[in-house]
Amino acid sequence: MAAARTLFAQRGVDAVGTREIAGAAGVTHGLVRHHFGSKQGVWQAVVDAADAEFAATLQPLADAITRTETESPCEPDTAAFIEGFIRACARQPDIARLLVHEGSVPNDRLDYLLGSLNSARAAVAPVAARLRASGALPDVDDDEFLLLLLLAGMLPFGVPALAQGVLGQPLSPDRHARVLLATLFSGTSDR
Repeated sequence: MAAARTLFAQRGVDAVGTREIAGAAGVTHGLVRHHFGSKQGVWQAVVDAADAEFAATLQPLADAITRTETESPCEPDTAAFIEGFIRACARQPDIARLLVHEGSVPNDRLDYLLGSLNSARAAVAPVAARLRASGALPDVDDDEFLLLLLLAGMLPFGVPALAQGVLGQPLSPDRHARVLLATLFSGTSDR
């Protein structure tokens, strides 16, 4: 799956075959077909594994937010969630590349990716609710906030050459999280 994930992220699903995946993984083509059935099966397994990893990172952070009551939009739990989201994105730059490949035109793989965002959507919901309640992002719904986090938080790690070219240095997850937090909460007085 790691070999497939890398190949899919580099070139897109359509440009990669199961024989190439098998070769990159050092296994036989038959083994790939046996375990996954088809290239689509490999791709879905890659997406499912990435989603599970992402959810495992985000859910405990979201749970911490739902356990606490506060009027402050940028208190430690909210900041920790956004920082955790950015770190998860930095660990999975291939997912941003997959989203770029599949997110350009409507297709079945995009539909599958959108379905896999349900765990991220559920994790983001309490953060968005807290930000709306505090007045920090009053007119931003859960899906808009998720898209903001995906584009602002994830995409820069998927295009590292662009990010480094703009910044003049490699993108730091910690610095990127601080910049995103400062941008989101620049109008609040309790940062």
